[in-house]
Amino acid sequence: APRLHDLGDCEVKHGVRLHLVNLFAASPISQVDRSVAPLYLADSEGDIMPAVQLIDLVARLTSVGTRNFKSMTLPGAGHSFENWAPVADDAIAFLGQSLGRTR
Repeated sequence: APRLHDLGDCEVKHGVRLHLVNLFAASPISQVDRSVAPLYLADSEGDIMPAVQLIDLVARLTSVGTRNFKSMTLPGAGHSFENWAPVADDAIAFLGQSLGRTR
């Protein structure tokens, strides 16, 4: 795949050899630029996704001058659409405003 960076073979524990590929280039964070579409980003305090991923994405968005995003961390441990109910109205309003539409 064109976005994968081949790091080659590496010897790990007990002489086992692994072929390593850097997946960073396939990550959404590597695709961020100022023209990114509106993003509504929500995670939870106990999310299975490491918190640093949202922190890094927000930092990247900010560093390239992106303004059309909103992020938040919710209490609890839900992931993905488990968090939809508490953010639905806010997300729809944000995306509607960002896209020039009203509900």
